[in-house]
Amino acid sequence: MTQQEEKAFLAKIAPLARASAAKYDIPASVIAAQAILESAWGKSLLAIQANNYFGIKDVPGDKYPDYRQYTTTEYIAGKPKKVPAHFQVFKSLQDCFDRHAELLTTLRRYGPAMKVANDRDRFAEQLQLCGYATDPSYPAKLEGLINTYDLDLLDGYRAQHRN
Repeated sequence: MTQQEEKAFLAKIAPLARASAAKYDIPASVIAAQAILESAWGKSLLAIQANNYFGIKDVPGDKYPDYRQYTTTEYIAGKPKKVPAHFQVFKSLQDCFDRHAELLTTLRRYGPAMKVANDRDRFAEQLQLCGYATDPSYPAKLEGLINTYDLDLLDGYRAQHRN
């Protein structure tokens, strides 16, 4: 992926991440990093075919009734394994970003993450501990993306260690 493509992707998702952050009090930097990681910079089949940038799985009876099956990697007993799963299909990226934020703020399982949402590093760590991702390296991957692409600027500040 070229630097120009990365910039275009970030320009596309930054307003959506900021809007979710403002409405739901979630760090925009983490939202953007999740979108990058989960959608492979918008190039995954799930992102292209389903407008699903966060790997949001289908839940029977949910308000987004359309879903598709894709193969995903889950860490089972610490080892990556390819498994099929049903993922929600969204009509727009806005719907996807809204649903992502709704899930984080309304599902009880993410309560520990929301309690530390004012600390993006702890928030990212808690997302993994709460079961958002089974990859034990998930928080470090998010932090790496935040630092590499200065995503902390989306939160309205630059991390102190970066000048």
